Amino acid sequence: TPCRWVVRVYYVVIHRGASMCYAGDDLRADGSYDLYIFDRPHAHVYQKVVSDHELAYSKVDSHRSAAQMEEAVAKMGGPPDWVQTKLMPVAAESAKVAFAASQADPGDLEGARISFLEAKDAYILFAADFMVDDQFRPFLLEFSSAVEMPPDEDANTREQTDLLAWTVAELVGGSGNPPHWSKVSSRPSLPHP
Repeated sequence: TPCRWVVRVYYVVIHRGASMCYAGDDLRADGSYDLYIFDRPHAHVYQKVVSDHELAYSKVDSHRSAAQMEEAVAKMGGPPDWVQTKLMPVAAESAKVAFAASQADPGDLEGARISFLEAKDAYILFAADFMVDDQFRPFLLEFSSAVEMPPDEDANTREQTDLLAWTVAELVGGSGNPPHWSKVSSRPSLPHP
């Protein structure tokens, strides 16, 4: 049976440090932008054609939590610990590459001058969608800042939504290193795109 899943992985980028300031003609900023990944993806499961045209959720047959994906992969003869050993490394590397590519050219400080830095602890939550082939290999489809959560259809999806919400608040609030988040990458505040 082919694996007709689109797996969603969540990320946060947080600006840690002070906002931009000028010292004479010098542009200075402290801190960094830090990229984190959430270790609890979920899957949209399709029985027919995988599509995100029009009413995407109406075409989704069901949703699976990370634990449910592990069970399904095992039943289909896939590798053990698939989420953590196969999916999450690809998801982390895909985000790391895109994050590095989005940094401004270090030689273009004039471009950075007309830009701005977000306030300390400003953040963005975004997601990536991955297709999964019949060999259980994940392939990046897209990154999206229009993050949709699965419908509140069962205890697993409700738990996932609640866990994401409270751990993002802890991560951004700086109250330590909440469970389920790992830092993937970091870059200086400047140059900023």
